[in-house]
Amino acid sequence: MQEIPKALENSDALIVVCSTKSADSKWVNKEIIDFKMMHGEDRIFPIIVDGEPFARESESKDDELECFPEALKYKVDSEGNLTDERTSILASSTIEKEDGQELAKLKLIAGVLGVPFGEFYRRDEEQKRRDRNKNIAIWSFVFVLMVGLILYGQNQRDEVLKTNKKVELIQNSNLIKKGIKYRNNFKLIKAKHLFADAVSNSNKSNEKNTKIAYNSITNEVELKNIFKFSDDIIGIKFFKNKEWVLTWDRNNNINLWSFRTMQFGVLFTLVHDNTIEGVSLNENENKVLSWDKDNKIKLWNVT
Repeated sequence: MQEIPKALENSDALIVVCSTKSADSKWVNKEIIDFKMMHGEDRIFPIIVDGEPFARESESKDDELECFPEALKYKVDSEGNLTDERTSILASSTIEKEDGQELAKLKLIAGVLGVPFGEFYRRDEEQKRRDRNKNIAIWSFVFVLMVGLILYGQNQRDEVLKTNKKVELIQNSNLIKKGIKYRNNFKLIKAKHLFADAVSNSNKSNEKNTKIAYNSITNEVELKNIFKFSDDIIGIKFFKNKEWVLTWDRNNNINLWSFRTMQFGVLFTLVHDNTIEGVSLNENENKVLSWDKDNKIKLWNVT
């Protein structure tokens, strides 16, 4: 038991936790008396956790609610005996209807440090204000940083999309150019495949023009499939209400086909000596005018 008196002797202050239980504790009372004998009563700081102070001295309060030990309420003589003289007590209370835990803690710390409570409370509020401002600044920075990262991410995504669109446009443009080249060389099947690839890869901005190219070549390819033309075909013309078809090819031949007799092959063939450059029909569609690279013009009856 020598440790407690030694600890009290080495202590600068005594904090007494006041409750209905500690009020009747002989050990709490003894420690208070010992501390008063060693250091006086100015450095004793009571903090109420439950009960009522001076309940036993009040006619309106129940004695069992007393929270102050007797040694706390009264002064001691030189022999360590309690006197009838009251002690001046300034206690803090954790009870919410009184100080509450936060304010009670501040009062206790101010007393132990020997700082006036008003000044200590002002310092505490100032520190809280600085902490709040610091937290606001930190969270504001985090918010701005997050917004910046989001905007940066969106901008990067937009740049990627723009780059992808440019790449698609270049790729589709190359497919269409290559397809046109094949079409101009009368390799219609290959041209159709290239235009089909361009349609599948196109976006909304170039889809219309790509489909026009695809559809135009598709019509020509379908005609080739119907009449079993080779890639040597140069041109096609319908006439007689689209019941007859004229075709001319790289072999300098002009062939006349009929839908009604197509299963028997070509109706007749007109021959040039050099590459045919053009074919035209008269208004009545009974004569064919053709010309070639030798500037030879031929007129044919087709009825």
